[in-house]
Amino acid sequence: MDFISSTTLLAAEPVSGSLQNWEWSTPRSAIGWMLVLLLVVLYLTWTVWLYWRDSQSFHPLWRVWLMLLRLGALAGLLVIAFNPQLKTTKTAYHASKVGILIDTSLSMRFPAGDPDDSTANESISRLEASRKLLFDEGLIAKLREQHEVSIFTFDSRLKGPIHVYPSQHPLALEYRRAIDQSEGEEPAKTQSLQDELQKSAYSQQNISEETDSSTSSESQTWDDLFPASGTETRLAESVNSALTQLGGHLSGLIVTSDGASNAGLQASYANAAASQVDARLVAVGIGSTRQPVNLTVASVQAPSLVRISDQVGEVNDQYDVVALIQGSGLSGKTADVDLLMKPKDDPEAKPTLIESRQITFQAEEERFELTFNREPTEEGREEYLVQARLTEDLGEINTDDNSARRTVNVTRKRMEVLVVASGPMRDYRFLRSMLSRRSGIEMDIWLQTVDPALAGSVDQDARELLTEFPTSAQDLNRYDVIIAFDPNWRELNTEQVTFLSEWVATHAGGMIYVAGDVFTGELSTLAQSDDPEQVNAYKPVLDMLPVHLALGGFDIVSTVSSDQGWQIDFTKDGEGAGFLQLDDDPGASQLAWKEFEGIYRAYPTAGPKPAATVYAYFSDPRFGTQYGQPILLASQFYGAGRVIYLGSAELWRIRALSDDFFNRFWVRAIREVAQGRMKQGNQRLLLMPERKTYYLGQTVRIRGRVFDRQLKPLEAPDVTMRLYEPDGREVIPARKLIRDPNRVGEYVGDFRVTRQGTYRLELLDPEENEAVQSTSIEMEEIEVTVPKLESENTQQNVKYLRDLVDDTNGGYVTLESALATIPDLLPNVGEAFQIDVSSRPLWDKAWVMYLLIGLLCLEWLTRKLLKLA
Repeated sequence: MDFISSTTLLAAEPVSGSLQNWEWSTPRSAIGWMLVLLLVVLYLTWTVWLYWRDSQSFHPLWRVWLMLLRLGALAGLLVIAFNPQLKTTKTAYHASKVGILIDTSLSMRFPAGDPDDSTANESISRLEASRKLLFDEGLIAKLREQHEVSIFTFDSRLKGPIHVYPSQHPLALEYRRAIDQSEGEEPAKTQSLQDELQKSAYSQQNISEETDSSTSSESQTWDDLFPASGTETRLAESVNSALTQLGGHLSGLIVTSDGASNAGLQASYANAAASQVDARLVAVGIGSTRQPVNLTVASVQAPSLVRISDQVGEVNDQYDVVALIQGSGLSGKTADVDLLMKPKDDPEAKPTLIESRQITFQAEEERFELTFNREPTEEGREEYLVQARLTEDLGEINTDDNSARRTVNVTRKRMEVLVVASGPMRDYRFLRSMLSRRSGIEMDIWLQTVDPALAGSVDQDARELLTEFPTSAQDLNRYDVIIAFDPNWRELNTEQVTFLSEWVATHAGGMIYVAGDVFTGELSTLAQSDDPEQVNAYKPVLDMLPVHLALGGFDIVSTVSSDQGWQIDFTKDGEGAGFLQLDDDPGASQLAWKEFEGIYRAYPTAGPKPAATVYAYFSDPRFGTQYGQPILLASQFYGAGRVIYLGSAELWRIRALSDDFFNRFWVRAIREVAQGRMKQGNQRLLLMPERKTYYLGQTVRIRGRVFDRQLKPLEAPDVTMRLYEPDGREVIPARKLIRDPNRVGEYVGDFRVTRQGTYRLELLDPEENEAVQSTSIEMEEIEVTVPKLESENTQQNVKYLRDLVDDTNGGYVTLESALATIPDLLPNVGEAFQIDVSSRPLWDKAWVMYLLIGLLCLEWLTRKLLKLA
């Protein structure tokens, strides 16, 4: 049955007043009513006829009395059947909603206005201009008069809502008062709108263990909590996510951005999604609409390690410092480029000028590659600084990228490399020939297919041709790097495997493992062997690898034909890895990898280890498993050492483009894993950044190895690391590296880089409380650059923003007109509605039961007195 109400207004207020209604349960349809009426009429007719017939011999008053008693009981039952209730309802209010999406990508750190414009926006960033519009100029306060306002930020993904400001609409205020059961006015505000947002953002942050407990939300500024640090902008995807989160009663979304959406969906997808839910999109365009002027030191390339001769008459390694200079909007303009060097062993000293060049741009977009030839003269660190400056003031939009650093380690030590190969595969042969020609590398070879009895007659272009793996820790410790081409591990006994594991973990050895068709699959099955001694014997080798090898190896893809090359699918870490740069120009390096025909097959893997960094995947979809595509390139720290995994022995194919590409890859990879061994001057402390170059906004992961004065692994819960920003300012408080529970004496930590330039790391000796610096630049400094996605074009993309809002009844507005225009573009779509507060049945009373019983008892008594059956 339905409720059909007969309403009486007992009390009313503007929104939250109470309404009381009489309600009955009645039939749903006309047929239902007809059936009920028919039954009632039939029952009444039968009752009247029956009682009139039974009481024919009595006085008419008795006859009427009996019928009234029975009809009264029937009327009572009918009332109960229709369930009369007194229902109390209140009026509630669904507030109209507006979402504000603040762009926090790296491009938002550029000036909000034209560089040569003398407006107030000239000296503030685009992100700061967003803040001024929302808070200082009062856009949020204005919107709250009609809407509930939710704040989001976005770059590579949407974050939030970080804070929700309740609507100040009268209906919304009245409803909140009713909920809070308060008749007084709202409590006085103790915080500004910006303070509320910052407090909410601070409470949502994950406070790491190293954060000082005294840190409070008051010390967190707008720039701290909302840094312009996103490495890419996914505007359309962020709009879609916000539409989904905010749901109904959404008036629209406001996006404050420069429109530099460089990843993800096109604007039309977000536009269609907004139209489907009838939400308006409003874009506030921030940033110059003119092509900016910019001079950039895009990169400085130099070898990380060079050798100075320790013998009279031997020539030192000469090397080049190569600076890539880019200009935008500089046709006909000149710039000076200076090469400076800091004095050795004095990080606080000012750099001195070594050489200066002048360049003249002939086109609007042009790049120069300047080469400065250098020769080391003494052992130690040589830190170079390349600075570029325009000869006239042109209002350059960004001067943070006008300089870059590079450090070269000069050593007298030759790098000792042991190459192990199960057979003379092509990668092995080309690598052997290349390394044999490098003066700073001493190479020994163990080719496992060579019969020991014939080793003396085999020429392998090496200092020594071994017939077995080193049989003592002392013999193994002479090497800095081991390159293993699909070795047969069964030719190593348990003791030799233990030597290898300790050489990497304790003595900072570096290993490059190249998977192959023959013995890698055998290694993957050792862990499943029924022989526990065999499992324990070779488990350290599997532990060192940064990937899980798939059981069965190439057998699981045996039906897949390898008749074409597949390009390498690089991850973001791979795109930024220095040892994977085939050219001094990062753009040329990326182009070279794209032109590379690729490899034909890679060893199947079952995912990366937890501490591994994956650089590239094999892209052939036929090799995919439940673990995804096979990992082609990955690395991990194993104790103090580093291990690189290469899932295919086909890198020789890149020689089709250039022999130099093949040589560069292998030399840089060897130097990458040799970093720990090159730092052996400090036996107690060692810092190991995951890599040397990072993009602005990325997280730097640090691993440290610490021994006490007795050269035993330290067991303290944490150690202190000082962090210095590119301007030399120390970050307070100092960072804490936390003990790794799985590795004694090793400590891990991370931090986020928010400024472009060179960061310096210093590990404090926990027993002496002194800053002890390592001897290799790769292990104590990291270089932070700006991703090209966010710096290639700093011009406001008005077309993208207009496409985003087109046909949504919203609009594109400029920063100057936003405050006056936006409130009128977003109508109030709030809605008042009724909610049930209580429902009280009117028949469910004791007297009703007594009345019905009384009527039936009187009827029974009367019939007894009248001697009726």
